[in-house]
Amino acid sequence: MLVIKLMNEPTETALITGGTDGIGLECVELFLEQGFAVISVGLQGTQSQRLQDLQKKFSLQLSLVYQDLSRPGSVQELLKTIQPHCQSLQVIVNNAGGAKYKSFLDQQITEIESVMQLNVISAMTLTRALLPQLLGSKKKTSIINVSSIAGEIAIMPNMIYMCAKQAMNAWTKSLYIELQNTNVTVSNICPGRVDTRFFDDESYQIHSNRSGKENPLTARTVAKAIFALVEKPQRTVYIPYRYALISWIYRAVPGFRKFIFEPILRKRMREYHERNGHESVSSLR
Repeated sequence: MLVIKLMNEPTETALITGGTDGIGLECVELFLEQGFAVISVGLQGTQSQRLQDLQKKFSLQLSLVYQDLSRPGSVQELLKTIQPHCQSLQVIVNNAGGAKYKSFLDQQITEIESVMQLNVISAMTLTRALLPQLLGSKKKTSIINVSSIAGEIAIMPNMIYMCAKQAMNAWTKSLYIELQNTNVTVSNICPGRVDTRFFDDESYQIHSNRSGKENPLTARTVAKAIFALVEKPQRTVYIPYRYALISWIYRAVPGFRKFIFEPILRKRMREYHERNGHESVSSLR
């Protein structure tokens, strides 16, 4: 782990995981522009030219900490570095995430553990460790969890990622109730497909047959929605908003799942298994 700098002067601080790329990097820039000190946690080797420019422009506000949150024990290592500098912590953005575009059959046990650790366990353990700082503040503080529409409806074959995001959603809803009468607000944001390097993973290139015509969201759009939750908290936000309706129909109308949605997923899984030579599985109906 490499620490670039940590602030000494007390100011409103935002901790952003997955903060060196994509949605997280956009959040880092937005929070800096609004006067926050930012602790950005990301992977070693993901420092872009844009991040270097932000370092120069906001040299007294931005601190970079490199840590792989998919590793067990990584949160404990991270806390040793940042916890002494979190007395003025106001916002936690749990944004770190990733997945393998594989069926359950193709997932290695280590990959299952890594996806769950990165997407939900690290967020839960990091938030639990820093929650006393948030509760001890005299100001309103915020926990913002970046989930996915995959946590609301089945997205195949990303089963493990879907499970992780469902866990994230359930935890957020419960934490929202637990902290409802405190100074800590809890929000969950569920975007659809976002144009980031999330889909650059080799497993997507090999196994996905998507055409790329889905008109994905920009990371900036999602980041603006995240920052808005600091000022106007909501329990759950869907981007685009139509996903709120789709999520409700998926849960409330069994016929929609059974006769419309599930046949689409079964077709997608058959195609996946056929491409990967799983003849005994692809023959199932």
